[in-house]
Amino acid sequence: MAKARRDLTPQEIDAASPSKANGYLARREITDTRRAIGVAIEVACARVRKTQEQVADELGMDRGQFGKWISGVERPQLDRICDRYPEFYDLVLVELAKLSARIEVVTSLRVRERSGER
Repeated sequence: MAKARRDLTPQEIDAASPSKANGYLARREITDTRRAIGVAIEVACARVRKTQEQVADELGMDRGQFGKWISGVERPQLDRICDRYPEFYDLVLVELAKLSARIEVVTSLRVRERSGER
């Protein structure tokens, strides 16, 4: 049986050897990044009004693996999303941009009038 991993306290990180502390922080950052991507995928599912199972089917994968992407357990394959469901990929990118403090997402609406129409 696998031993449950717990987060280290700041004091434990400070007391650890530099290589151990760096390794822990790198793993934590990867997990947090994967989870952020998972949140973007989850929000995109809601925006297309499809269940996770329906999106997994669109991507040609099983629901279990898709769930691991959303939870951050596995690295989401953005290239797979882009190749198999481009419209969904666009939404995932927008949601990822919204999570960034360095990017401002602006929605605009343009109406083009053709000559003679009013």
